[in-house]
Amino acid sequence: MANRLSPREAMYYFLDPAGATSHLGALLIFDDAGPPAGAAPDGAQHVLDYPSLVSLVENRLQLAPRYRQIVLPVTMGLARPVWVDDHDFDINFHIRRSGLPRPGTLAELGDLIARVMSRPLDRSRPLWEMYLIEGLEGNGYAVLTKSHRCLVDDFAGPEISQVITDETADVVQYEPDLWMPGHPPGA
Repeated sequence: MANRLSPREAMYYFLDPAGATSHLGALLIFDDAGPPAGAAPDGAQHVLDYPSLVSLVENRLQLAPRYRQIVLPVTMGLARPVWVDDHDFDINFHIRRSGLPRPGTLAELGDLIARVMSRPLDRSRPLWEMYLIEGLEGNGYAVLTKSHRCLVDDFAGPEISQVITDETADVVQYEPDLWMPGHPPGA
């Protein structure tokens, strides 16, 4: 079933064509200082690689179902647009990999973030992106999330960066999500 954007969500959505970008970002920076307290006794380094990040997000996207939805305009603009499931959802479009020349400094990371955040989101897809940024000094890496404000402002669920983090060193695995897109309005 399609849900109509709230008045506030619609306001943020319609700001973009006027030249403003209405997305928000979150940055998580990780260093390679070794395993956290309480981690596996083998002392193994726990570095997040691209396949692991994709797998983690796929497993947890069920906690933020709006991240699989697109905004669908209403015929002739007679009402606010609606949220509908994206039948062409492709997790690999949304999760991207980028690198800094080693050893990447915080200033270089800032430049990359500025470039990423200055580009508008693709309005034909769910309105979010995630970047695994490798090459930070000290073998560090970062995860940058970019979500449109209409996706997170009135939404009672978590933002995508909250979905991929845990409060403890134990990684929570959820039951596999057998998501199937719903029928679009009028189908």
